[in-house]
Amino acid sequence: MDEKMKEALLECCERNVEVISPAVINFAKDLVNTAIATSDNKVDDMFAPIINMGFEVLEDFVAKQVDKIDGTVG
Repeated sequence: MDEKMKEALLECCERNVEVISPAVINFAKDLVNTAIATSDNKVDDMFAPIINMGFEVLEDFVAKQVDKIDGTVG
């Protein structure tokens, strides 16, 4: 993932931080991957790794925000 995309994803997370939680992330990831897996269109299968990298960035962002809230360093 290039830096431009990573920065854009982080900015998106910051805009939506009030609704982001680990449960919401897990739901969204499961929903997207289920849709890709069951789709007859195999082109979307190629995007699954990229989409899942975006979820990894989001999970990392949330973990860092939680660390800020509870005062731990992780």
